[in-house]
Amino acid sequence: MEIAFLIGVFLFLAYTIAMSAMYGVPSSLSNTYYLLGEKPRGYLFTFCLWATAFLIAPLWFSVSENLTALVFLACGGLILVGSAPSFMSVDKGWHTAFALICAVASISWQIASGSYVPIIGSLLMCLGIAILTKSLVYARIFWLEMTAFLSTFVSVGIKSV
Repeated sequence: MEIAFLIGVFLFLAYTIAMSAMYGVPSSLSNTYYLLGEKPRGYLFTFCLWATAFLIAPLWFSVSENLTALVFLACGGLILVGSAPSFMSVDKGWHTAFALICAVASISWQIASGSYVPIIGSLLMCLGIAILTKSLVYARIFWLEMTAFLSTFVSVGIKSV
């Protein structure tokens, strides 16, 4: 389970870093679907979210005790965000709803499990990087997403040790 989790985290980070290196810091992670040219290359975004959710889920469930419903909502929301990548057009309402479900469930899981330090640490780190890259204003959604992902990865990792 730990190896699958690490592969999921690595895949997510590799995708995010590659997209940022190729196109600059995007306004949101979802915008990489459009930066890749939508169909078919844009489905790399879908693949990344699906693979990340499926790979991190087993370890996340195993460390969650009585909070598994939140893990289910977070991973399910992430899968559905990837399933509705056209957030600027046909999938707008669905994409937004699924992203909110994923984010709220993930942060709620962290708060309910007492993982405050990773949230604060991730927020400060992402804020620092955003200021250094001068992307805080136009990419604030991206940095909030990165804070949620990073803090979740760290929280699950800490719980598994």
